[in-house]
Amino acid sequence: MHDNFESLIGKTVRKQLSELIPELTQAVSLTVIGLIKESFPKEENHLTTQDVCRMFNIHPQTANRWRRNGRLPYHTTPGRKIYYIQNEIMGALKDKRAKFNLLN
Repeated sequence: MHDNFESLIGKTVRKQLSELIPELTQAVSLTVIGLIKESFPKEENHLTTQDVCRMFNIHPQTANRWRRNGRLPYHTTPGRKIYYIQNEIMGALKDKRAKFNLLN
């Protein structure tokens, strides 16, 4: 009788947990999506490294070097994804000789 009771409780708990897992997964997914959206303000246009490389006609390794040297303004998400804000990049293009010296 004791084993049947434990078995019944175990089955009940497993069933309840299996019903909760999809709900928990969805809640976590929505939270993560919300955090990602917060990382990217809606009013600014964000660019990828590939976009910036096309703008400057450079190789991705050059973009990496410019980031490391502080010549290219960039941001990262909590997940460490690199992105650029278009207005900052356009400012770097306009001010390339004085501030960022991108073509040297």
